[in-house]
Amino acid sequence: MIKTKQQILYLEELINFSQKLKKYKPVIFYGTLLGIERENNIIKNDDDLDFLVDYKFKKEIEKNIKKLNKYKINKKLSNKYFTQFYFKIKDIVIFIDLYFYTNEKKNKFIIDRHNFFGNFEDNNFSLHIPKKYFFPIKKSNLHKNIFLPNKTKLLCKFLYGNHWK
Repeated sequence: MIKTKQQILYLEELINFSQKLKKYKPVIFYGTLLGIERENNIIKNDDDLDFLVDYKFKKEIEKNIKKLNKYKINKKLSNKYFTQFYFKIKDIVIFIDLYFYTNEKKNKFIIDRHNFFGNFEDNNFSLHIPKKYFFPIKKSNLHKNIFLPNKTKLLCKFLYGNHWK
């Protein structure tokens, strides 16, 4: 499979950013998970990297990433449960989306309030992700320092339907 310049840069940044945040176990999610699971690569023309991270680390992550001076926060899109970082490398802008989930012990699911709909203020738009698909978080065998949900195939099916492949 021929990789585009954008795919190569995004995959490099996926590994790099995952390394920077490894103590928080940022799990690849949405289109990034789909690409890695389906193609072992970033999806051609995907314009961001998606991570799902525990909300309890949000302030600490933002503080640590700001110190690096490489990344900027897109304040227009960021909110209580979502932060978008970006930077430019060569002629490509790389966007890194952090979706912050909440995890209550009593529930059999974690909650992503920002998700596809971007309507974090209305609980009717929250995505309830089964914990059995997500935990325990595991490391990728193929890509160093990348964290994956426990059952990647079932989670892709949950997110994208039966024809996710």
